[in-house]
Amino acid sequence: MTSTSPTLQGQEGYLSLILPLPAALSRRIRAWRQAQGAEAQLAQASHITLLILEEQAAPADPLALMADRLAGRGPLKISLGAPLSFEPATPVTYLPVEQGRAELEALHGVCQELLGPSASPFPYVPHVTLAHDLGREALDQSLTFFADLPADEVSFSVSDLLVYRLRAGIWQPLGRVSLA
Repeated sequence: MTSTSPTLQGQEGYLSLILPLPAALSRRIRAWRQAQGAEAQLAQASHITLLILEEQAAPADPLALMADRLAGRGPLKISLGAPLSFEPATPVTYLPVEQGRAELEALHGVCQELLGPSASPFPYVPHVTLAHDLGREALDQSLTFFADLPADEVSFSVSDLLVYRLRAGIWQPLGRVSLA
């Protein structure tokens, strides 16, 4: 199964700013995706995206630029809600960010000012993707499977922003930016 994305097109280079999830939630999502037949990279991509942008549009040293402007904004308190779907716009199910949503939207705006516009064709909605490009049955199952998650997996704090670069289909870690 090949994953497609309306954001990531061709062999372009991208920068992605993400927030990590608690290890238990990340493992749960990864295991469920693998059981659905997701490719290895898609199965492991559990996070909250803050911004994804075309690499050529980004400043030369994005980490240093962000470190100065983002320090002191966290740790961010995050709580995730019950699973939802982005259909009919795109075949994706997700956990919406409830607590922390306004802070992430503001942080998204600051990152766009610093680094450039989002490459996504969709408005920014802070969320954790559950199922994407996995077929109708998996989309439907994800809404049930992730409906009753333990409180320690859906309520957490995030102190660091992780920065990755995508080149030739491979995500490479560039570093961390402290929000504390």
